[in-house]
Amino acid sequence: EVSRLLWSDIDLEADGGPQWTIRSSPKKGGVTTLPISPILTPLLIDRKERGLEGPFGGRHAVMKLGWAKFKLKYSKYGKYDHHCMRHSFVTRIAARDGREIAAILARHSSIEMSQRYDHRSIAGLREVLTKDSVAS
Repeated sequence: EVSRLLWSDIDLEADGGPQWTIRSSPKKGGVTTLPISPILTPLLIDRKERGLEGPFGGRHAVMKLGWAKFKLKYSKYGKYDHHCMRHSFVTRIAARDGREIAAILARHSSIEMSQRYDHRSIAGLREVLTKDSVAS
């Protein structure tokens, strides 16, 4: 969660002291506000003053910013989020070209991760069994 934080999630001037807001789906806890450790506060202030991307500059924050810029340029994609588009892409590649290719293109560390994108339908499985029984 920390790598996903943006500067807009951090309030260094909050009444009760600096705090950050973590936003996730209701299944993962929803919105939570946590105090920032006094040890981290000067580090965060320094990063912000230096204009660094996000408080912790993780890969996710960069992708999120890039996706936001893409949606501004191509408004027809405005209702989609990065995760859904990525999932859709990897699912189509896995179905068409196999899990190995999907794993490479998605930069997954293992083929097992790409198994999550293998959404074969009952009709598709039935078709494979039918082809196999005819061939036998």
